[in-house]
Amino acid sequence: MNKPRILDAVGAIGNYVSDSGDSYLNYDDISDVLMDRGFSSTEIDDAFKWIERNTLGPRKAEDSKKQYNLEILKQPIRRLGPMELAKLEPKAFGLLLDYHNRGIIDSFLMEEIIDRAMQSDSPIVGKKELRRLTALTLFNRFQFEWKELLQNSNTLVH
Repeated sequence: MNKPRILDAVGAIGNYVSDSGDSYLNYDDISDVLMDRGFSSTEIDDAFKWIERNTLGPRKAEDSKKQYNLEILKQPIRRLGPMELAKLEPKAFGLLLDYHNRGIIDSFLMEEIIDRAMQSDSPIVGKKELRRLTALTLFNRFQFEWKELLQNSNTLVH
């Protein structure tokens, strides 16, 4: 594994995500752009895994012992409309609810992810695609928050 190349690919994904704005983020489109820039499919997959690991957290056996935020569980549950039900696999929506219940995403981010999933070219959005979409959306939000923080900072760094 060539860690600097993977981090370069993560940076390229970050630039792509930032430049795309609110448009749908498609794994295949991003992969094509990165392959055109000379990244291998292994480096691209490793970059996406790095993003998922650093935005959604690791997938470990301990994750099965989920830590739920009781305040979040008191909130109303999001129900899908007919078009959303047809587009999102039940397990994919269950994954999204799990992220919400664990406090990884809030209700606003959940709506943004559902909107982006509805824009997908895929007839049905599965668990793997929704996980990637969630990771990319979080990655985009983190980048935006960091840029905003740095722009609003009055602290000079030497």
